[in-house]
Amino acid sequence: MKIVADANIPFVCECFSSVGEVEILSGRDITPRKIAHADALLVRSITPVDGQLLQGSAVRFVGTATIGFDHVVVDYLQRHGIGFASAPGSNANSAAEYILAALLEIGRRQHLRLEGKRIGVIGVGNVGSRVACKCEALGMQVLRNDPPLQRRTGDPQYVPLEALYDCDFITLHTPLTREGIDKTFHLADAGFFSALKPGAVFLNASRGAVTDSEALKAALQAERLRAVVLDVWEHEPNIDTGLLERVDLGTPHIAGYSFDGKVAGMIMIYRALCEHFGLSPQRQIGDFLPEPQVPRIQLETVGLGDEELLARALDQIYSIRRDDENLRQIVGQPADGRGRFFDALRKNYAVRRESHNTTVVPDPPRESLARKLRGLGFHGECGFVSAAPLRPGSGTRNPKSEAAVLQWPGGRLDFSRGCLVMGVLNVTPDSFSDGGQFLDPDRAVEHGLEMAAQGAALLDVGGESTRPGAPSVPAAEQIRRVIPVIGALAEKTDIPISIDTRHVEVARAALLAGAALVNDVTALADGGMAELVAQRRVPAILMHMQGTPATMQLEPHYDDVVTEVRDFLLARCDRARGLGIPPEHLFIDPGIGFGKTLEHNLLLLQNIDRLVATGYRVLVGPSRKAFLGRITGRERPAERVFGTAATVALCAAAGVAVVRVHDVAAMADVVKVAQAIRQAI
Repeated sequence: MKIVADANIPFVCECFSSVGEVEILSGRDITPRKIAHADALLVRSITPVDGQLLQGSAVRFVGTATIGFDHVVVDYLQRHGIGFASAPGSNANSAAEYILAALLEIGRRQHLRLEGKRIGVIGVGNVGSRVACKCEALGMQVLRNDPPLQRRTGDPQYVPLEALYDCDFITLHTPLTREGIDKTFHLADAGFFSALKPGAVFLNASRGAVTDSEALKAALQAERLRAVVLDVWEHEPNIDTGLLERVDLGTPHIAGYSFDGKVAGMIMIYRALCEHFGLSPQRQIGDFLPEPQVPRIQLETVGLGDEELLARALDQIYSIRRDDENLRQIVGQPADGRGRFFDALRKNYAVRRESHNTTVVPDPPRESLARKLRGLGFHGECGFVSAAPLRPGSGTRNPKSEAAVLQWPGGRLDFSRGCLVMGVLNVTPDSFSDGGQFLDPDRAVEHGLEMAAQGAALLDVGGESTRPGAPSVPAAEQIRRVIPVIGALAEKTDIPISIDTRHVEVARAALLAGAALVNDVTALADGGMAELVAQRRVPAILMHMQGTPATMQLEPHYDDVVTEVRDFLLARCDRARGLGIPPEHLFIDPGIGFGKTLEHNLLLLQNIDRLVATGYRVLVGPSRKAFLGRITGRERPAERVFGTAATVALCAAAGVAVVRVHDVAAMADVVKVAQAIRQAI
């Protein structure tokens, strides 16, 4: 296979050479002649991919290692049977951290305190949702505008554009569309700027043409804006240097250029190419991420405010001032060389790592600072908790030293004492162990509260049995079963409630009713489910299953069950992260009993430490399952408590984060003892 690739995709040769012969070119040097005999084309945003480029070529797959794909004529690819993949969300965290760096720098220069200020986020997709979340962590009041999302979800958090005009800050994170009711071309035009609150701060890190440059210059000339930050420009790479000289911070379209984001985008299109051509992926993201340049930051907190300390921490891993200074040198270049200079800044961009690679140690600790550092994504010690797992592939967790609290807008889970117990609540007539017992909503709520009192740290509510051979249950029926239960439990207990479903409609209804996380036995196979999880900023449990509940136990086969299950889950996590779900929100579940024989289940449990070593939190659900009955001779599921206890003890001792069980009181004791032994070592 011949692959032509943009040289700006990191490690593209090292990765894709595992499946073909790779030729790298500058993005602007990719021409019809140079791709004529290529089987696959890999680009970034500067290469227009259309009929003019592809006509007559042998290309059967196009991948862009970027979030957006307005440089690709997807209709043409579809009409000609050419496979396509982008990397949605791969650099979302990078772009969000760029915005936070810009806000903190503008706050410094303008002597503005961000906490308490109102910020309008226009476009709440992969990047915008991250920006909103990080701004809320800073104590800012966030207004979200996203008409397509509002129509699709009906969620009242999405407000009309006019509601944002009185905000202190406005930041753009929309795709570029030139027609239709959601057209964003020149969305920020003269009328937009005239409607903004006088003295507002304007930021654009989406697409250059979303802003009308002349209208922006006029608003600056009229002193309507307090400050402007631009990372994207009309007519790149030949940008308006007059506009650059007027803005407060200008950078060369690098908001999403973190090394982590680039590698994630590369891996996403690598896996998509392998799937398209029926190849087995040989590489994963952990193969390419080096140790961070700044693994640890000591922050002296005495006499300094939270926002100055945040700015100092972020400065050590990313200096937005340096990018601004570098771009301003374009003014001194000959006019006919400015485009090349702009491109060179992007091509030769320095390695920049994201905050989750760095541990911050405030001295002395300060809880308000801890919350904000956590919201920006840093690891931490000495009184502030970590929002991210270890980098996948970096080794196992140490329960004695790891700050281990997962906190999100809808809930909180404290792993500092080790494994947590999840109580199973099946609101079904046909679940393998307790089908029909809790179909009545009042009885289900009573049992849920009972499990909470017995030591469950979270509850998993499901309205569809996924036992072997189980038929699918319509979403409407699942909703009828679970929503009254979830709503009542959310009012009566503070522990997080998980919705156990593979149907996005059920998950959406459950989250609105009070559920705080999603447990999906298909590992977010439905793109709509992943999008919902990202938008709602909730954790998700990704489980491995071979086949479907109806077919999964029909002669399941693996060459190496542990490796195949691990690699599947890592691939799904890569995809989820690319869609905007932060790694700390992802749990992985090997799917004991889901498309596995007795031997497969035992091998997975024997090697559960290999899943723990990925750095993602691991959930295991062995409770009362048939393989335990085969070992013990116990035919009735309710009699398999001791068999369950053996697996729970093993999992807790191995560093598993959550065990999903029916017998909460007994298993809570098992976990306590196993954890005490583990921590005494």
